[in-house]
Amino acid sequence: MPPRARAPRRIEVVRADITSLDVEAIVNAANEALAPGGGVCGAIHRAAGPELAEACRPLAPCPTGEARLTPGFALKAKWVVHAVGPVWRGARARGGTDLIQDLVVRFGRLAVAPVERQDV
Repeated sequence: MPPRARAPRRIEVVRADITSLDVEAIVNAANEALAPGGGVCGAIHRAAGPELAEACRPLAPCPTGEARLTPGFALKAKWVVHAVGPVWRGARARGGTDLIQDLVVRFGRLAVAPVERQDV
């Protein structure tokens, strides 16, 4: 039996209204409770509908530096990656840079992981 062909994967950064993107997945700057918040997080939750908050509840808490995956529901994006980054406390805060680097690595793993996986 020949080896299974893999579709090429691509991660792209764009400047646009994240709630209107017709893409495989978007990344939400989530809080540890994975609850609807303000800013981009709130906009994503409003556009996706109440099902998104319901799907997030059993996946919380999500510690800083980790991510969770949910369907996009009413969004055009099929999936939402809820990534929890550190809260910026100024240049003297310790550990923030390391957490960001770890989160980028974890996001990369999630981007290429099977869809069934819900956390990294």
